[in-house]
Amino acid sequence: MISRFFLILTMSVAPLSFAQDDLYHFNWAHLDQEVASTVTYSDAVNEIYAQRKFQLIWHEPKTSQSLEALLTIITYAEISDFFSARLLVLRKLRDDGLWYEYDVVATDTLLNFVNYTNLVRENGFDWYYGGRVELPQIPLNSYVVNDFIRTVEKSALVEYVTALNGTPEQMDVVIDAIALLTEAMESGLPKYAQAGIIRPGDGIYNKKQLFDRLKVVGIDVDAVQLDSMEYDKPLIKAVKQFQKMHGLKVDGIIGKETLFWVNMPLEQRLRMIALNTERSRLMPKDLNNTVIVNLPSFHLYYWYQGKPEFSSKVIVGKKKRKTPLLRVKMDTLIMNPSWNVPNKLVREDIIPLIKKDEGYLERMNMKIVKNWSTKEIVDPSTIDWQTLDPDTFSYNMTQAPGKRNALGAFKFNTPNARAIYLHDTPSKYLFNKTSRAYSSGCIRVQYADKFAQTLMKVQGIEPPKQSTTEDLTMHRVALKRHIPVHILYQTAWIKNGLVQYRKDIYGYDYRASDLNLTKN
Repeated sequence: MISRFFLILTMSVAPLSFAQDDLYHFNWAHLDQEVASTVTYSDAVNEIYAQRKFQLIWHEPKTSQSLEALLTIITYAEISDFFSARLLVLRKLRDDGLWYEYDVVATDTLLNFVNYTNLVRENGFDWYYGGRVELPQIPLNSYVVNDFIRTVEKSALVEYVTALNGTPEQMDVVIDAIALLTEAMESGLPKYAQAGIIRPGDGIYNKKQLFDRLKVVGIDVDAVQLDSMEYDKPLIKAVKQFQKMHGLKVDGIIGKETLFWVNMPLEQRLRMIALNTERSRLMPKDLNNTVIVNLPSFHLYYWYQGKPEFSSKVIVGKKKRKTPLLRVKMDTLIMNPSWNVPNKLVREDIIPLIKKDEGYLERMNMKIVKNWSTKEIVDPSTIDWQTLDPDTFSYNMTQAPGKRNALGAFKFNTPNARAIYLHDTPSKYLFNKTSRAYSSGCIRVQYADKFAQTLMKVQGIEPPKQSTTEDLTMHRVALKRHIPVHILYQTAWIKNGLVQYRKDIYGYDYRASDLNLTKN
């Protein structure tokens, strides 16, 4: 039986019958004092019920179900003590048949939830990545109250509440996924065990356990036969679907990575779904001209006029040099860029390489400059590299355009305080990896040339003319319309009716209060 905690799937509310006279004279302030004391927006609640002549609002089962669905998701996300407590209060009032109290608390909770959604853009990066939702007690905008009253009068409360979900258009998928997981948790789904690596054609001795573990995440296993111990085609197909769902190499081989995801604790999956449903509130709504980079999926999408115009694999920052979560704007495309090496990379990466090979600078077409204002060239032979303390190095380094340039042939400039931008790379082989956290913070784009062509095409920009294919002259192309770039962090999302999962590369799914979050 599915957990009663997931109320949207199990709650049944008896039809209510009250005398109109009772409703008219009802005053929420005369409620049980313990319940009344929990009301946050007492003036707004009083105004709502006064205008409604104290008629109940949440008496239809679908309305209360939709509200409790909101609260259930955020409770599973484990980010709000306030909304988790409100869910428990509503459950108790419902179970005790205290419908007046339930109604008032539900209305006040809904107003708080609207306040929450209005504050996400400003606070979401803190709330959803190791933090907690803390709602300031700010006055409600009169529009919120009036809009709620109009909604109730139009009998459109279910639609109104549903629209407050993190992914309202995907809520059916989210609900189904959570139902499968909660049911399996109650039944005590065992882990799948195997010895060594299993490849197509091998024997598989715990087929039923693997079958159940695939089914619980929504994989179609109807064609799998459980009366044999062969790792056969139907099961291989299911495993490949599972691997694709988790961003793994799709080869049907059940190795360490696949086994890790197969046996992921169901509670952890449940929280991933809920937490990332809330994180989805940070996704841009305007997809007319927008770049979205999801760090855990190592992927970039460029949306134009509401449709995906371009996509590419990307390489993001390694764990010790995380790519920050940012909202920035792309203003310039630079062809054949030079690279001004960040001082941190000079100290930590370049100087140790020079100590091993003093020909490194010449081979990499790099120069030392006294400072960026004068750009006076410093002869590297005048520096005693072997005794040099990297922390005392006061010069700057720059790399000229060319095949060895770390930025490749294209830089997509996004001015920001952390100097994070998108660019090409000469290290193309890294795009063949399934996990691609290798950079020093910036984002490397696999098909940077096609990305540049796409941007110029949709903006009606003529590409700069080059005299020869070997022309390494740097060209700066100002974009006619700046492009919002959203660097986000989703470890779970919905695609083709299934939840997709990715590894928590930076540990941002942890609940530790001292989480080291890299953001702007």
